[in-house]
This record gives sequence, structure tokens and C-alpha cells, in this order.
Amino acid sequence: MTYQEAKKKSLEVRWKTSKCGQENCWCLMIEPEHSIKDDDGEEIYIVGSGSISKEYAEYIVRLHNINIDFINLANIMTKAK
Repeated sequence: MTYQEAKKKSLEVRWKTSKCGQENCWCLMIEPEHSIKDDDGEEIYIVGSGSISKEYAEYIVRLHNINIDFINLANIMTKAK
């Protein structure tokens, strides 16, 4: 998929936080729960390392995932009618 398609898909799936690789670092990265790659094999990251503190990253991921879960539930309920 193109970079633009991969980026769009990343907004429609659940996210997770992950460590940047350095021990005891102040930051967390945000990425899709399941890896999304573009045509060049590059992984899509929502927020890369060194950009956001752990507290903010966890909060943003929690809000995003609540929204995704709500959308999924609404879609299920709509189809059940």
C-alpha cells in the first residue's frame, strides 16, 4: 500500500505505546498495535522517539483506542438492526 494509504489505515486501527529502545528513557513512541508498512517496507509510526512524554503518549493512545472501540461498536450495532 502507498504511504498515504498506510497513514490513513493507521488512523482506523488501535494504537499502542512502545519504548524507543533506550533504558529509562523519558519518552514513548506511538504506533499501530499491528505493524503497518508502506510499499517501501517502511513502518508507520504515529509519534516517533523523542517526541512525547510517557504520560502524554499513554493518554493519547487511551483516548484514540476508546474512539476506535466506540466506532467498532456502533458499526456492529448498525449491522445488527
